[in-house]
Parts: sequence; C-alpha cells; structure tokens
Amino acid sequence: MSKTLPFSLNVQALAADMVYAVRKSASTRWPAVRAEAEVEMRKLAQTMLDIHKLHSGGDITRTRAKQLLTAQRNSTCAVLKGIKGIGLLTAEATTNAALRAVATNVNAAVAFRLLPDGEEVKASFKAGKDL
Repeated sequence: MSKTLPFSLNVQALAADMVYAVRKSASTRWPAVRAEAEVEMRKLAQTMLDIHKLHSGGDITRTRAKQLLTAQRNSTCAVLKGIKGIGLLTAEATTNAALRAVATNVNAAVAFRLLPDGEEVKASFKAGKDL
C-alpha cells in the first residue's frame, strides 16, 4: 500500500515548465539544445518526484535529498555542456532557469526548501567525493 502524499508532483508538468524555462534561457541556442534538454528535464523532474517519495516516506533526510538533487543537476549541466557550441555558463544558466521555474511548487510539495528560489546555484563537480 503506497503512502498518499499531501501535494502531488506531476513529472510531465514539471518537465514541461522546465523545458519552457530552458527554451527562454537558451534563446537562439534552443535548436542546439532542444533534444537533449527535453530528455534531461524529464530526468530532473523524475528525480524530484523520487526524492519527494523517499523523503516523505522517511527513507532519506533533507540533506540526502539535496545531495541527490545536486547530483542530478550536475549531470544535467554536464550533458548540456557536452553539446557542441554550449559552454558551462550556458549549461548552468539554462539548468538554473529550469529549477527556478518549478521551485515554488516543488518546495511546497516536499515541505522544505529543496530548490533555490531566485538564487543561482553553481554546479559542484568534486572528483572522488560521493554526493
């Protein structure tokens, strides 16, 4: 029997909101990032839902939830950075825009500040350190 969550996170709706934010942020680079950005935003949205379920079920702490989100965010930035003509700053800017677009809804659903709302978040690639 699955536990009912007080707020619902819809992966398709979250992904669509994030894709829209990425499209606006990427501007003229949208055609170059579109295909991979759409896939990455779905992954990021699914990760948020998974984190929500794990945290609300008591399986992970807030700290671990933030670590899991950071790992997926860094993965998203790495994928976007790997697209020809897209640099780290563009990858970070588009990913930050996506997270800001859904921060209010996600934070309300998880009942704590999982996502930053308005501030920039730097990718943290730390070799040899588990997130």
